[in-house]
Amino acid sequence: VVLVLSFYIIVEESAVKTLFQNVIPNEYQEFASSLVWSVTNRLGDWLRGQLILGGVIGGLYFLVFSIIGLPYALLLAIFGELLEFIPYVGPLVAGMPAVIIAMTISPLHALFTFVAMIIIQQIENNILVPKIMERAVGLNPIMSILAVLIGAQLFGIFGDLFAIPVATAISVISVEFYQYRQRRSS
Repeated sequence: VVLVLSFYIIVEESAVKTLFQNVIPNEYQEFASSLVWSVTNRLGDWLRGQLILGGVIGGLYFLVFSIIGLPYALLLAIFGELLEFIPYVGPLVAGMPAVIIAMTISPLHALFTFVAMIIIQQIENNILVPKIMERAVGLNPIMSILAVLIGAQLFGIFGDLFAIPVATAISVISVEFYQYRQRRSS
């Protein structure tokens, strides 16, 4: 969504400017334009953070699957990396083929694979996501965790998926609005 939105904003720059001119009063156009670009840039940072996170998780999967001795370790790791964008369901779907393939070797391999995937997911959810998102978008790790918990509680999987981008947008909007009010009052 971020990539598509950014692409269309760039391609349709004149349409966006026309929309701003028709919808937003003249005195707020500069602020609104700055706000849209700030949010878009920060969401781009979030997407880069997601890509880094996917790469780290894919690397961990590859390492663990190789150590366990799973065939197709690289393919399974890439599959898991791609599904990282889908909270809850993605790791579950990524884990099923790995466990099934491990089961063809032995039940013990399947157990090791299952336990390894749970450990990787715990490391991701409790350490990697908060720290990577803090560096990518400047969102405090506590705020990241709270955003994910609130988003998941209110809107389920979709709330979890969009929790960090929404929290990031709210953070940028609040900072930009505060700075705008400070500039106007001085």
